[in-house]
Amino acid sequence: LNDEWDTDFATWDEVMPMTTEEVRERGNYAPWADHRAYNDVTFSDFLRFVDKTLESSDAGARLGTSGSQRASAYGGFDWWQLTDAFDFIQAYDHKNSGEMHRSFHDMIAAPWWGYGATDPALRHQLWRRLLNGNAGVMCFACRSMLQPDYTYSQTFAEGTVHLREMQGGLARLLRGCDERVADVYVHYSQPSIRAAFITGGEPVFMSNREGWLKAIEDSGLQMKFLAYAQIEQGKLTELMPRVFVLPYSVAISDAEAAQLRAYVEAGGVLIADARCGLMDQRCKTRNEGVLDSLFGIERTAVDPASRRVPGEAKFSTPLGECDPTAISFDEMSGDTAVQLAGGTALGQMADTPILIVRNVGKGKAVLLNLFMDGYNRRRKLGIEAPLQDLLGEVLDLAGVGPFAQVSSSQADHFYVARYTGGEAAYVAILREPSTILTGGGPGSAKAGDATRNSLVKANFPQKAHLYDLRAGEYLGQTDTASKLMAPGYCQIYSLLPYRVQAVTVTPRTRTKQAGKPITYRVAVQTDGAKPGRHVFRVEVTAPDGARACYGMQIAAPAGSGD
Repeated sequence: LNDEWDTDFATWDEVMPMTTEEVRERGNYAPWADHRAYNDVTFSDFLRFVDKTLESSDAGARLGTSGSQRASAYGGFDWWQLTDAFDFIQAYDHKNSGEMHRSFHDMIAAPWWGYGATDPALRHQLWRRLLNGNAGVMCFACRSMLQPDYTYSQTFAEGTVHLREMQGGLARLLRGCDERVADVYVHYSQPSIRAAFITGGEPVFMSNREGWLKAIEDSGLQMKFLAYAQIEQGKLTELMPRVFVLPYSVAISDAEAAQLRAYVEAGGVLIADARCGLMDQRCKTRNEGVLDSLFGIERTAVDPASRRVPGEAKFSTPLGECDPTAISFDEMSGDTAVQLAGGTALGQMADTPILIVRNVGKGKAVLLNLFMDGYNRRRKLGIEAPLQDLLGEVLDLAGVGPFAQVSSSQADHFYVARYTGGEAAYVAILREPSTILTGGGPGSAKAGDATRNSLVKANFPQKAHLYDLRAGEYLGQTDTASKLMAPGYCQIYSLLPYRVQAVTVTPRTRTKQAGKPITYRVAVQTDGAKPGRHVFRVEVTAPDGARACYGMQIAAPAGSGD
């Protein structure tokens, strides 16, 4: 402990952690960070104790909480640990916590909705939460649901329309798929969250991570977090995603660093922005960045709280599929104390190299030396294109691009999620409920665009039997589709290796008796190919055609079910 903290306690009875103020100017923040880590571990361990105690008296009991906070240095919210301690959560979904809930363990998440929201924002919120892996939603509060005369509020009347459609089989179909595809994996680092806070970089850290995720989504891609503990345990080298991003990963353990190197050597593409690995996992500043040699750089100084300076990012050198030479933009710097030591810089900001690439083994290590904290601000102004183009060029180094090419008649943004089940694929395209309002320029939106329909076209990599899943419409054996979409609308396509010719319902017995159960089989008939997984919605109608209050969903792994 003395070695890590730079202290000289003689006995354990003397040991006392330090406050924020006591360590702020030390450079070694371990006496503060260890206490923060202790609190996170103690909180999650207590919850596991409660859960185990409940289970001992009530097998199957579930432990959860209502409301939640962002992953932060204070408050105990280390989502890697908490998603393991909780069985479910009625969550607040902000600061990327929804993506964390989806990424870790098997915790059931049902975020809050209501609060007077109405379409199209409400529609967008509910569909995005379905696509983000949530198992349901919780409505806050009674006054959001009912008027004083007990009629539905506008919020509830509009919201229940969307929820009923999801409950009609769509949610079960998507949640039962083999995989929700992640194109880009992103580092979740609780030590880096602490390190950014104690060095005054928390606002940049939060904005940077949000910028990365939004830029990935705007590129038609999806992401998934891998936590610091998973990296140490070898999960990254086990999964071997094509690309792994380190967003402001300032605090990295030696075990993580070894796994990151092994990942690159085995063929992965590692992308970091700036201030990477300047501390260990306990927030003690290192003498040199733990991954500096991997990226092919040296530092004239190691300062996790270094001052950023403004400048123009210019790119002059292409590399393989990556050609950023047409891109330039004004931005704040990353690390100004960086110089090349084996890496190749594809660009420059003043005297500082940026977009540094080094081939290592079968893979590549890429150091942008720029943050993405300005992306959302630029997006609101409609000027995010250079940063998004830069991301696209960098991802080209890993051969990563969108499965579906989505374009529209307006300056729209889309959230695109893809699922696979056997040989089938499902692609959801969610149009954001508003567009950027700018004063003009190429591709700028105009006031009023936010309320107009867009003709949205999707191109897929190969032909399949394409269905408009929500409309129940067969679109043909094709690799393209178009749809007129309102703001907040979610279009879902299924891409099947066969065409469904019919759905049959076959009673198991020839005679039926009133008041006795009826058994039957529901099955799809195809054009000859063996059917894959389907979900049937069964509704019972009375002899006079009136809808009876009986219904259920049947999951059919091989196209049929009882």
